[in-house]
This record gives sequence, C-alpha cells and structure tokens, in this order.
Amino acid sequence: MSRRTYRWDKETRKMVEVYRDTAAYYHTVITDEMPATKHPKTGEIITSNRKWQEATRRSGCIEYDGEIKPKRISEEELARDVDQAMEKAIYAADNGQSVLSREAREYYREMDRRLSEVHGVDLTNIFKANRR
Repeated sequence: MSRRTYRWDKETRKMVEVYRDTAAYYHTVITDEMPATKHPKTGEIITSNRKWQEATRRSGCIEYDGEIKPKRISEEELARDVDQAMEKAIYAADNGQSVLSREAREYYREMDRRLSEVHGVDLTNIFKANRR
C-alpha cells in the first residue's frame, strides 16, 4: 500500500490527489562550482569546492563546518598543564627571565624569605610539595 498526498482544491471544493514530478524529484545535479572566493591562507581566487578543500589541506588548515567540537580536557590534564605553566613561570622568575623588573624580583624574594621565617615554610618548593 503506497502513501498518497492530497491538497485542497478551491474550485471543486474537494481534496485532490497530488502526484510528484518524478523527474524533478530524482534527477538532481550537484555542481562543484562556487562563487569566486579568495582563499584566506593562500590568496588564490578559487571557483571550485574541490580546489578550495585541496588548498586548505595544502596550507595546513582545517575547514570548520560547525560540527567539529572542541577537545575536552580532563581534570588530570588540566592540573598537569597548570603545574607545568607554574614551574616555567617560577623558573623564569628565579633565573632572571621574567618580565618583572629587577627591583620587583628582589622585593618578592625578600617577601618570600620573610614569610618563610615567620611560617617556617620554604616557599620556593611549595608548588612541588602540593603535588603529592
């Protein structure tokens, strides 16, 4: 039993069966052409979807289609990344590679020394101690 489609005919005031135009329904042509567009990375003017995709791949880019979801980072990865960033910042500050002025570095070292005297905590190793 096939499914049928009807529409309301105003002249006859009855429901009339509607037949699909099978030629228009089944014979669809998909073209590769697109309006001339300048590729943002290569600067080429491209009029073909296939050539656009090739130029994108060649330039090392990924075409964003709205379906790509950003990678979710686990809590462990996030904690590891934060620890690494903190270690780099501390190393840079201790070895004169930070963007702080010499006076600022000396001030913070003096503050660390005073706090460690008062609280008995070695602040240079506090981040490593928290990871256990």
